[in-house]
This record gives sequence, structure tokens and C-alpha cells, in this order.
Amino acid sequence: MEWGISTFTYPWAFGIPGYLPRKTLTLPELVERAVVLGARAVQIAHNVPLHTVTREELEAVKDLARRNHILLEVGTIGVEKESLLEYLDLAEFLDSRLVRTILDEPGKELPLEEAIARIQEVLPFFSARGVFLAVENHDRRTTEEFRKLFAAIPDPYLRFCFDTANSLGAFENPREVLREFSSRTINVHLKDVDVFRPSHGLGFIIEGRPLGKGRLGINWVFAALANTEGVTYIIELLTPFFGSVEETVRREEEWAYESAQFLKSFLGGGAKT
Repeated sequence: MEWGISTFTYPWAFGIPGYLPRKTLTLPELVERAVVLGARAVQIAHNVPLHTVTREELEAVKDLARRNHILLEVGTIGVEKESLLEYLDLAEFLDSRLVRTILDEPGKELPLEEAIARIQEVLPFFSARGVFLAVENHDRRTTEEFRKLFAAIPDPYLRFCFDTANSLGAFENPREVLREFSSRTINVHLKDVDVFRPSHGLGFIIEGRPLGKGRLGINWVFAALANTEGVTYIIELLTPFFGSVEETVRREEEWAYESAQFLKSFLGGGAKT
């Protein structure tokens, strides 16, 4: 079992449109942070689109990861054939065993039937090259939709990327979602959140927290996947805005360290939640 960090562990540091830091984090710096934290994996997701990264930086990241025994994982968004094939090439170059993706793209919600047809067309290229395509539970996508997806495509190279918080967007219980697809899971995004009422008392707010400081916990994740081999666990953060980009980036780095320490303690038997 390997655990790691992601470009979505530090989304503020990499830059969110309208909230750019004075200096954005780089991919080599992300690998270096993984080394400092004791992580064994780094996932590069769609907030740092790999197809826009120069070949020189890709080579630097690959070399740095190899020298420090860090497993690289590739992530993108959407199921458009040309894009997925491009990311398949990137996965091979970076020695990533998987390409993680999301069925929808920003502003473009794809009907499930069309998503299935696109995956059916491209998946033979993945299986021929020994790379998994991992589809993430993301916001509106329901358990029933993923059930139909995996029933239509039983190929073992189509796998599930489970995010501990995302199914809340579909108003589903994350524990039940993972229980349903535990045998197909290859990658987990570990997030934690708190739920509270705003000051006016009307409604609820779901807000990110460091691992172990929210209401989701992680014990149930590892229990559900106890018999599933080859899963990587990636820390992601939903750090709220703290008044300024600089302060938010600082808090984000603190939360990443705190989350990594909690996970290491948990895996060592020192934390149960």
C-alpha cells in the first residue's frame, strides 16, 4: 500500500483562477514536498494540465521521482478520445500505472451513454499498454450511473477512483459508494470535511478540514478496502479561503503536513477515526 500527495493537496499554491499566488508551486517542488513528508506517490491532476507542461520539466519531474523512489500518477478530465490517448502517452512516459479522469468537463455534462461509448472505444488502447483508466466519483455522478458503467464495461483495466467527499455532491453516503465499488477501486482521494450551520442558522455548510479534523474520518476507507490490492491513497485538501491568497497558501501547507502526520500515525496504528 502506497500513500501520497497531489496537485490537489496544494490547489491554492498551484494557483486558482482569480487567486494566483505571487509564486506558483512547481511540479518538481511538489515531488520534493512528497519526499519531505515521507510520501511514496505523487498524483498530477487536471489543475496542472500535463499536456501543457514542457518536455524539460516532465523529464525533471520523472528523474526526481525516480531518484527518490516516488510513484507518479497521471490525472486528467473528460473522456474525449484524443485527450485520453495523449494522457496515455504521458502516463507511459512518467511510468504511471493509471490515468485518472472524470466523466464530465467544466461546463459540459456528458450523458452517461455517450461516456460509456467513448470509454469502450479508447479502453483497448489502455489494456494493450497495461495502463488502467480510473474514473472518479465526481459531484453529480451517482452510484447507479457507475453501476451501469462497470456493467457495460467489465474490462479489468477500467477501474474506480474513489474520493471520500465527492459523493456528497450527489447527496449520497460515501461509505455506501465505496462499499459498492471496493473491488474495482485502484485509487483513493482522502479528504476530510466538517459540516456546520452558518451564523444565520439557515442551511448547512460543508467545508474542508485536515485529515482527522473533520467528520469523515478514514478508518472506514481502509476497512472497506482491506481485501483490495494495489490501491494508492492520495491526500487532497479542500482548504477554505483565509482572507488572502498568501495566508491561504500558508494554511494549506500546514494542513498538508498535519494530514500527512495523521495518516502516517494511522497507518502505524496510532490513530483510529
